[in-house]
Amino acid sequence: MTATTLSPQDLAMLLLRCASSNICSAVFKQEINADYVLPDLIAQRVVHGVFVTLKREGHLRGCRGVLGQPMPLGNALRQAARQTACNDTRMPAISPTELPYLSVGITLLGPMQPVASSGRDRLKSVDVGRTGLRIMRGSQAGLLLPDVATEMGWDAEQFLEGVCRKAGLPTNAWLANDIQLDIFHGEKISGTIISEHLHGRVLKSPQLVSTADTYRLATLAANNIIALRTGATPTYIHPEMPDRSVEGIVLSVAADPIDNSSTESLEHQHYLKYSFRPGIPLQSSLFELCEAAAQQFTQFGRRARVRVDLTILQDPAHHGTIQNHDLRGYDPEQRALLISANGNNSLIWKPRQTTEGLIATAAAGLGIFPQFAAIHTLSIASTLPHIQVAQTPTCDITDQPRLPAVAGQFYPAADHERIDMVRACLTKAQPMVSSIEKKPSLAIMVPHAGLIYSGAIAAAVWNSIKIPNSILIIGPKHTPLGVNWAVSPHSEWKLSATTSLMSDMNLTHLISQRVHAMQLDAAAHRREHSIEVELPFVHQLAPHSKIAAIAMASADWPNIARAARELSAVLRELPEMPLLVISSDMNHFANDAETRRRDALALDAFASGDPQRLLSVCQQHQISMCGQIPAALVLQTLIELGMPFRIENIAYGTSADISGDRNRVVGYAGSILWPQ
Repeated sequence: MTATTLSPQDLAMLLLRCASSNICSAVFKQEINADYVLPDLIAQRVVHGVFVTLKREGHLRGCRGVLGQPMPLGNALRQAARQTACNDTRMPAISPTELPYLSVGITLLGPMQPVASSGRDRLKSVDVGRTGLRIMRGSQAGLLLPDVATEMGWDAEQFLEGVCRKAGLPTNAWLANDIQLDIFHGEKISGTIISEHLHGRVLKSPQLVSTADTYRLATLAANNIIALRTGATPTYIHPEMPDRSVEGIVLSVAADPIDNSSTESLEHQHYLKYSFRPGIPLQSSLFELCEAAAQQFTQFGRRARVRVDLTILQDPAHHGTIQNHDLRGYDPEQRALLISANGNNSLIWKPRQTTEGLIATAAAGLGIFPQFAAIHTLSIASTLPHIQVAQTPTCDITDQPRLPAVAGQFYPAADHERIDMVRACLTKAQPMVSSIEKKPSLAIMVPHAGLIYSGAIAAAVWNSIKIPNSILIIGPKHTPLGVNWAVSPHSEWKLSATTSLMSDMNLTHLISQRVHAMQLDAAAHRREHSIEVELPFVHQLAPHSKIAAIAMASADWPNIARAARELSAVLRELPEMPLLVISSDMNHFANDAETRRRDALALDAFASGDPQRLLSVCQQHQISMCGQIPAALVLQTLIELGMPFRIENIAYGTSADISGDRNRVVGYAGSILWPQ
């Protein structure tokens, strides 16, 4: 059969064999002895781009391509396959241990076709599942293959927004006249790594740093720590020891009684550093960890010596998430398991435990972990028989007054100017207030933008209710500082040098002691504005009310539901129910019309009182309502308390109402949860 008479199926298999052999050659770093050379008529076929995609159980493991000018298929496919295997900088290079479990996708691109229409008429040019998208503005560019929209369940508008995000542009940039928008058609070929390309090969990376070398480096580290502690000259780089890029280092230091020869009973202090991309230089990174240990480790004394152990991590492999993982090819004897979420990491290597037991233990080390927490394994060389390290923020439980972080930005810093602005907001809000008589409510939802933008909407809510003696404000965590679910430990909240609100310390401590994963932590509140922006209204309307506050990062439903059960148990025992305050803005940075459309969907879901529906709608429609986790917690808490409620959405607007800029806006809503 000649190249000109190949059937589509035979051509697809030929291209898959070529891609597979090049992927394996790149991963093994040696050419595969297989016939992967395409016949000339196929290799010289002109295409306008080729992308190769690798996935593991639906999780993306690499996607790289070449495009731009017409090019020969053979060279383009070879380059795309090898780049995908090793050079997709968003994720670790493919480990040999993963090869048998990967699916391969090849997309042959047709020519780019500029979209000549403008504005919303561009939607008509997008054929979901058949056309891909490329968007460019200056140096920013993004491309999405046709099947991305199908896999994500997107319609044409969501697909356009997705390619904007890929380019780092506002989600409504596709509407602008100064962007270049192209569509293209793609021919998709799907398959797997060809099994014969793996025959006779060891499906693991060579141990580039051996266990013997690890012992030598541990001795070097111990000598350097002693030198740093005693003022002697340390050895920054030892020329006779290995020095290369690795993916992780754990330096473990313990006080070792002189008569103890076992590491089993020692309590180590671990210093972890890792990077999948681009890796870390071994000896210089180890020296940095020695400096940290020399400064922080204080258990030096006459009756004990310091024991230093070292763990080297190499060859990362991705296995999915806690919710959906594939651990085939994972050998607990040879590889450590790392679970990561929200900047927190938990590493475990215990060869005698079961795989699922290791996952559960590592996940527990994160405290609170979402189901989408990533699971990786790494080849390990260690001087320890086993190791477990949790890298999470250290709680700052100082109870000093919390100083204002956004005074002068979100509201005036001077007392008289702040009071004048709050009064102006209350006056502007009068037409929105539903009743002259203020009545008790179970909870409210208020925005937290600068008062010039959202102050009137927040004021309408605050001025419609009777505010009790205690207020629990729950807002999103916008900064990476501190723990994921942080209860403010501060004794008071300062609005200025002379003005403050007292904290409800009883409620604060009950929550931190009895609600799963909620910890006292000042760091998370240091620069967080979602609670602070509500305080000018509290000070104006109920200056004697006390404040408890929680800042919440992202979370999954099981953890939200558990926290709601435990929070409801705390609230049920209080002599007076506090006002529950959801601090949340609505959708961010679409145009005004689109923001209003999405916010209507979110507010309808919120008004149903069903927290899971709210989370689902926000996820399905990509609604960036920043307080959706606090809102879900409050709704479920009221359900757990057996307190029926009805939700009244009393005010809504966007930043365009003030700024006049309708291209990139934020939505604001004010709602009251009345008892039924």
